[in-house]
Amino acid sequence: MAEAPDAAAEVRAIGLPASALAGAVRALETLDAVRPAGALAQVRALEGDTLVDHAAGVESVRVFLHLTVYADTNEAARAAFDELRLALETEGRSAARVEPASAERVGRVMAELDWDPPGREDLVSYSDRIRLEVTPGRTTEEPLAELAAGPPPYDTLESYVRRVAARERIGQVDLSVSPAGVARGVNDHRFRIQESEETARHTLADIGGFLSALERGSPAARLTKLKIERSQHESDVHATRGWTFEAELSLRTRDDVEAFAAEPLAAPVGSTTAHR
Repeated sequence: MAEAPDAAAEVRAIGLPASALAGAVRALETLDAVRPAGALAQVRALEGDTLVDHAAGVESVRVFLHLTVYADTNEAARAAFDELRLALETEGRSAARVEPASAERVGRVMAELDWDPPGREDLVSYSDRIRLEVTPGRTTEEPLAELAAGPPPYDTLESYVRRVAARERIGQVDLSVSPAGVARGVNDHRFRIQESEETARHTLADIGGFLSALERGSPAARLTKLKIERSQHESDVHATRGWTFEAELSLRTRDDVEAFAAEPLAAPVGSTTAHR
């Protein structure tokens, strides 16, 4: 008769969450590398989240790129869009990329890549959303000896996120936390990060610096959700400081899942009750 699986060994085999930031960086790098001749590509918004396939025991990153492609004719604009889509889908299947994304790579796609290239009035446009699933790449980091025993000290992590936000010129952010089971005895503690002010606006460089610093400063955490888009409170649609964001930072720990059964799904971090 087959032996029952070793629960402790199963927990040790669980690594960190796949990085939504790394998946987004790979998509933007591909967009920069594949520039269809005679066309301009504008990034209107970017979304990414980490997907967990519990049955297969694997994770991937889903990325949505909201693009507008400009060209001389409707046919040329659509053809350029399809060329970009095929290149992005090919990149998504590659497992040879290095992750997590370095600060230099994040800075290059957020500060140096032109998300809003100037066009001409005689060009026509084609707009749509490209959805791709990105296979996590190989990591150059030393693996954790084991997952930390949780739950984590929420007040310490709250201070960490707020400190990074202040240092990276983001300002005040609102935080809420919710645990989610990943595998037997393993939980993700997901910190949702939102702008405190509805009218807050940032440069892409500042947003990229903040997101990169969150992962770089905590080797046990990964960004598992992000959204970057134009602020509705900025009248100039081409303003450099006209972007807003949402993000989710996840910390994976060994936990007693039942300990969270009576917890609210998304309690504010500042008022999170103590866990047993």
